[in-house]
Amino acid sequence: MCAAGKAMVDDDGNYALPASSIILPEVYMRREREYQSTDRAFIRDEEIVVTLDCTAHTLRLQSNTVDHTIDIEEQHRTPQQQWVLNVNFSYGDFEVELV
Repeated sequence: MCAAGKAMVDDDGNYALPASSIILPEVYMRREREYQSTDRAFIRDEEIVVTLDCTAHTLRLQSNTVDHTIDIEEQHRTPQQQWVLNVNFSYGDFEVELV
């Protein structure tokens, strides 16, 4: 899993997600044992709220388990900048509903 070009999970399944972004550490760690390593932060049928704040220059990912905010790098903060949500998946069947 990557966000803003930085790995949140490396190839060995180790997370680089800061502890401050994990709302329910016990659930987060239990998922490591119960699901694939990449399903720790978000799991099937879980709602994930994605908020792009162009004024604060942040992207926020929220679920029942994780509340992670990514600062958008200064080089991407130009008045001409257009933002596009890009969601990429691999290894399985996924469904996304935008509301």
